[in-house]
Amino acid sequence: MTRLLADHADPVSRAMTAATLAETAATRQAVRPFRSPARAGRKDGPGPPAGTLSREDPTVDEIRFDDIERLKGKIGVTFGPWSESVEITQDMINRFAELTGDHQWIHVDVERAKRESPFGGTIAHGFLTLSLLPRLHGSASWKLSGYGNATNYGANKLRFVSPVRTGAKIHARSRLLGVEAKPKGTQITQEINVHVVGEDRPALIYEMGVLYHPPMTRG
Repeated sequence: MTRLLADHADPVSRAMTAATLAETAATRQAVRPFRSPARAGRKDGPGPPAGTLSREDPTVDEIRFDDIERLKGKIGVTFGPWSESVEITQDMINRFAELTGDHQWIHVDVERAKRESPFGGTIAHGFLTLSLLPRLHGSASWKLSGYGNATNYGANKLRFVSPVRTGAKIHARSRLLGVEAKPKGTQITQEINVHVVGEDRPALIYEMGVLYHPPMTRG
């Protein structure tokens, strides 16, 4: 799944909460989607999908979504490389607040936040940071193939560990935690850590499950 998955692999409740879903949808409207040449023409699942890589790289190890044993070989304790960074702007935060209705002053009142916030200024909504995961793509050495579509299966853990201040740049990395055959496809579980660039402590820890379904056609 790109740099988010790399060799070790796009981390609350069994399914994403209604708030997460609403805010993810909101962010897609609030923030212009990022598209790099490497992403053109590839299959994207929910969030940063497992094994999503540039199809033009001949060195990429292609693994079928239902090849459970080969996929398990990618499980590891080491995180993959960092994704490219995304800057969190006040305009991005304001538009997210408008679309979700979350106008808490620590996010949108710049002057008050300078005076009263323990963070010294405004910070991003936690769910805004989570919703930006689809933009945090990079490259890796393996990819999934052969699946028809991918759906977000839910989260085993979601923690907002430290604030993301306005103007900060964030990046992410991940590792593959588990692979499991399901009646409807293959479930990939990964841990994604989002950090402010230059900080050791993560801003967000997300353990996400994505279900990859076989191709389906209807007559």
